[in-house]
Amino acid sequence: MTTKTVSVKQANMPISMKHVHEIAEFITNKPVDTAIASLENVLKKKQGIPFKKYQSKGHKHGVPTGYPQKATKFMIRLLKQLKANAKDSGEARVIIKSYFLGRSGYPRYLSGKVSRGGKRTYIRIVGEYEVQEKAQQPQQVSEAVGNAKDNK
Repeated sequence: MTTKTVSVKQANMPISMKHVHEIAEFITNKPVDTAIASLENVLKKKQGIPFKKYQSKGHKHGVPTGYPQKATKFMIRLLKQLKANAKDSGEARVIIKSYFLGRSGYPRYLSGKVSRGGKRTYIRIVGEYEVQEKAQQPQQVSEAVGNAKDNK
């Protein structure tokens, strides 16, 4: 079996890069269906996202968790697109392997002196799926042998 990759990317998302990083760490190395189900539980506040790198919960014991609603909605939409991209190539079981994260450009306004802060995030999610190699069936040898006998 060979593995193939499928990816999806989105730029200029108005969400926190820190929240997206924590969500992406949470879903890495999981199947897409499991990741979507986990993120839907985050939206319902049944399951939390562990904030390991960007701990913004103060002096609390253990790993702080949060429920980033806006970023979770965007990530669910991206994961559904990733699954659809894999279905186009014929496979439905995709495992999320890696992600690339960065800041996007900030919006410009007409007056040069007015600048507003805004969050803009770029993300690319890469998944892998296995494809079974189809064994090429040899041409019917008996027909080829039979035709050679007829020609003699």
